[in-house]
Amino acid sequence: MKFLQFALLFFIICITTTDASKKTQRVLKKVGKRFSLSEFGVVQRLDYMWRTAETVEAARNHSAELVARLLLSQSSADNLKFQESADILYSLMDNNFEGKICGGDETLNFYQMSDYWKRQRKTYRRNEKENVTWRAYPIEDNAYNKFMVRFNSKSTWGYSATMIYVVHMRLLGEKKYSNYTLTKIEEVGACTEYGGVSLENTNLYELDPERLETRDKLLKHLQELFYTEQKVSEIPFDWIYSSASEKELKIEVCHGTELKKMAKKDFIKWWEWFQMMCRPVKGENEHTLVQITGGVYDRLVFRVTMLVHVGTEDIHPTEEFSFKLQFKYDVHGDKEWLINKFEVMCPTIAVPEADLMKKHALVYREIIGSRLQLMVNNPELWYNFAEAIVALTSPTYEVENCAGKGEEMEKGTDMYQLKHTFWKLNKDTHGRMEGYTLGKKNDISETGEKMWARIRIIWTPGNDKLVYDSRWTFYLEWNSDLQAFTIYKMILQCPTVARIGEIKYYSSLNKPTTNTTSQ
Repeated sequence: MKFLQFALLFFIICITTTDASKKTQRVLKKVGKRFSLSEFGVVQRLDYMWRTAETVEAARNHSAELVARLLLSQSSADNLKFQESADILYSLMDNNFEGKICGGDETLNFYQMSDYWKRQRKTYRRNEKENVTWRAYPIEDNAYNKFMVRFNSKSTWGYSATMIYVVHMRLLGEKKYSNYTLTKIEEVGACTEYGGVSLENTNLYELDPERLETRDKLLKHLQELFYTEQKVSEIPFDWIYSSASEKELKIEVCHGTELKKMAKKDFIKWWEWFQMMCRPVKGENEHTLVQITGGVYDRLVFRVTMLVHVGTEDIHPTEEFSFKLQFKYDVHGDKEWLINKFEVMCPTIAVPEADLMKKHALVYREIIGSRLQLMVNNPELWYNFAEAIVALTSPTYEVENCAGKGEEMEKGTDMYQLKHTFWKLNKDTHGRMEGYTLGKKNDISETGEKMWARIRIIWTPGNDKLVYDSRWTFYLEWNSDLQAFTIYKMILQCPTVARIGEIKYYSSLNKPTTNTTSQ
């Protein structure tokens, strides 16, 4: 407590008039409301225009100690003064602050780093009484300070981890009274949550031979469960058979910046949608990485990182999808290792739900197209479309279908009845679904919680000199629990003779095909 009180007074005294210090004043004004400043004595004003090596070293060490203790205090939401410590750290951050996490490619700004720490605090138990150390790096320029901070933390998953940070600071302005400001913080310790795990900084660095053998067996088992052959473009789900019962299995899924609890039956639906919306990256020999992160006597924790892309096309950016799972011994009294805890992790930089909606909206016609492809591969069996598309629908949905009756539309809510209607229509017309086109920019509405997307179906009903197309419009609604769009309405218009010119569409070869049409 006295340390935080001193830290607060120290920085109130050492404020300058730069833009960065205005941010500091705003933060400290909020923090100051939580302290009674009148009960403490006067803190001596410190002159930062150091003239000797000794005073420079003392000032650097003072800043290092302050930051080290603040990093420790803010690292767990169970620590008594975690928020005050975090606020003071934020006040020290330069306007161009950079954060790096465990060798990752992302560079976090002030707001992203604060959001990252907020999420990470919930991962660790109370540790404010742990010993914290700091070690300076030699730097000649008095305007800069660099040091390493080290302390231990215990995860809510039961394992221990050593947190290590490399901290960069520089003098805030050339004023007579000034202080060091944080320009960069690099997390380089155990890295159990992100990046490459450093086992020497966990409690798994030394294990007895029996436990080591168990660890290796489970690691191999997981690698087999999550390994995907290159020709298979679906994310695996066999691991669910190695999980505990509904009662014993605890599941949390990242929603924006928060983890939400989910029942096993609901999570199975979530994962099925994840399989439909994402694909493993093709051509990557190691698109899935399984790492052990920690464990205790009867539990071992692993982190799985998969390289995926949203949608079916390879042109979309590669993204990392990570989750943690815990194997526990003898969950049901059968002396077996089963998964009893599972977490779909938030990425280092959290993705707002609105941005996730945009990603899904961008590729949704591809997802529908991948279902249509099953029909296009067998053009005469296009009536199976209803059966193929039902997996994408909302719990309740509506279908408007012309059923070959010109302008008259037939309404229904039964996809299997629609299949029968299509079957009869196919029998009467001998039509063929030759392909489909994903349409143009104006064939999709603006992204929103409710939106629509249109696909054009290419037909050749009996006369191969004519090409017909139908406009099929799918109305979508965002399901926040599933984190996906579902189809709540479809309008399936009848075929009409396509415009004169060239139409490019996806054929049975799953490649864009050109067909010249005429009337």
